[in-house]
Amino acid sequence: MKKDRVHIAMVGSAVEPVISGAINKGATDIYPIISEKFWPEKFDELKNRLSASVCIHDKVNNKLLKVDPFRDESFIEILEMIIDIVQFHPSKDSEFFINLTGGTKLMSAVAEAGAVLTKSQAYYVVNPEENVKNKRRESVIDLPWHSMIPLELDNSRVLILKCLNDHPSGLSNKRIVGLYPNEFTSRKITYHLKDLKKTGYITREREGRYTINKIAPWGKIALRIAEMNKISRM
Repeated sequence: MKKDRVHIAMVGSAVEPVISGAINKGATDIYPIISEKFWPEKFDELKNRLSASVCIHDKVNNKLLKVDPFRDESFIEILEMIIDIVQFHPSKDSEFFINLTGGTKLMSAVAEAGAVLTKSQAYYVVNPEENVKNKRRESVIDLPWHSMIPLELDNSRVLILKCLNDHPSGLSNKRIVGLYPNEFTSRKITYHLKDLKKTGYITREREGRYTINKIAPWGKIALRIAEMNKISRM
């Protein structure tokens, strides 16, 4: 039985990069993440032009795959969409590809980050309009990001991030040690938290007598990747 070949594509004003990539790679499924300015017109156009051979998805976890690529929060929002697609696609035995070609510069940057974090095959389409018009399979450049090492965290730091994720209002060092007395000492927790702050995974702010630790957006992403990698190794 052949594996699903799942494509995640950034979409702006043109669908040719998506179509060209799908033809070149033999896509079975496409999750187009579309700028809200062009939603739902571009989704409908993709569905009309590719639905005979490819399953086009408009949602992941019941959330429409449309985004506003001009907000500060959109980078994390799109990145979480990519992770959701890889994690929750119905077929667990699938190959994942991420098309970096379409959409805004921010969307392309997120797609590249998503390829690294999910170990997906990234690619860029050159001259997509010409490829589609002449039914060419060439001019698609594979990028090596999928072979890079994703975010790595040891068990202690995963535990800290999970604990802070479960307590969004934040926890003091002492409180974390109290929750996991067999795992951490005061000295050990301070060491881990300082390193997690350096990576941008947590924030630390003084509140009265205590320093309160909170998980940051990148910490949530790191935790999700660590948990997903743990599942994949089972």
